[in-house]
Amino acid sequence: GTVVARIKYTDNKAKEEVMYMGNNGYSVYEVKSTTGIKPYYLYDLAYQYYVLVNLGYKINSLNLVHIDTSYVLDKELDMIDTNVNLGGLKMATPLTTASGTFGYGTEYVGAVDYTKLGAITAKGIRVDPWPGNPMPRHCEVPGGLVNAIGLQGTGIKHFLDITVPWYADSVGEAVGGKAPPMIVNIWGGSVDEYAAVARQLGEYASANPDSPIAALECNVSCPNVKAGGHTFGQDPVVLNGLVNAVRKETKLPLIVKLAPNVPDIRPYVKACEDAGADALALINTI
Repeated sequence: GTVVARIKYTDNKAKEEVMYMGNNGYSVYEVKSTTGIKPYYLYDLAYQYYVLVNLGYKINSLNLVHIDTSYVLDKELDMIDTNVNLGGLKMATPLTTASGTFGYGTEYVGAVDYTKLGAITAKGIRVDPWPGNPMPRHCEVPGGLVNAIGLQGTGIKHFLDITVPWYADSVGEAVGGKAPPMIVNIWGGSVDEYAAVARQLGEYASANPDSPIAALECNVSCPNVKAGGHTFGQDPVVLNGLVNAVRKETKLPLIVKLAPNVPDIRPYVKACEDAGADALALINTI
């Protein structure tokens, strides 16, 4: 199917079928099911351009895509290839788990078919062990479940010495081969701590090429202790500096998990992109 974004400027409404974000703006693709271009398609594309530009989008190119009847596929079509590449992370399927909901990846052995997962996302890791919030941490309400776990975690040393090898062995045995790649969620109370965790994970992955550690997910919904507790992910300038610092410390694919409580997500996306993020996770818990 086609995913269509509907946008509006004053009383002008448009729908975009494909918008690709490049380094300095967007490429817009209008997809048609015809075998050629009709004149009124151009008016439609010009109207979309008007709406997008007035909403503040920088448009690099406008493109019309139609059926090419001269194209012939010269190989057998594989209808079951589910492989994806997420910012450099190669996954056998597009499915992963959400950080914090799946522990460190070992807790569901015997309950979940890991062969269906392209990766698992481990719960958050910082430099030192962290106890999290005192009990109770959950409260069921009519609209769902309120939780305040407090990012309980083992710390980076225990994670690398015990948790990662345990995951590789126990899950590998369960699937009868290699365990799915692990995306490690990281957090900290300062930019320096984020960078330190990223550096240690990157060094470990380089020294242990068979390790399941395959990517980092940077949780930016944490208070910046050195800046009075203001959340890293709620200031584009601070966010850019944080992602840039982490990017300098590792070559692992870097995913940034954005904060949910911002008025307009676009400057935060741009801040991450400019700092070298490979992908974004939308969004942290509401």
